[in-house]
Amino acid sequence: MKFRPCIDLHCGRVKQIVGGTLRDEGNAAAENFVSDLSAAHYAAMYARDGLAGGHVIMLGPGNAEAARAALAARVPPAPTTRARARAGPAAGTAGTPAGSRSAAGSRRRTRPSGSPRAPRM
Repeated sequence: MKFRPCIDLHCGRVKQIVGGTLRDEGNAAAENFVSDLSAAHYAAMYARDGLAGGHVIMLGPGNAEAARAALAARVPPAPTTRARARAGPAAGTAGTPAGSRSAAGSRRRTRPSGSPRAPRM
């Protein structure tokens, strides 16, 4: 069995509520647990730990902002130009370790210096 993370939001906070107690009138529910941490914190933690297949549940109104923050935290931002420059040469260029992955994700094949190329078929 695989763990699937879930973030339940009620009134903009991460909560565990008592099943069957959520009511439309007054948006009230009996609570088992209310976290002091944000939904984005849990989403980032799940991403960092490599947990996939999770979901965010909005229990009633007032949860859209927290849900958007959780989803944004799950997706890592694209590296900036400055961050790429600090990282060194791009994959697939000189300085890339043998056997490393190129930007396209395929394995680079390397051969020792002076060894002949294998014939192409």
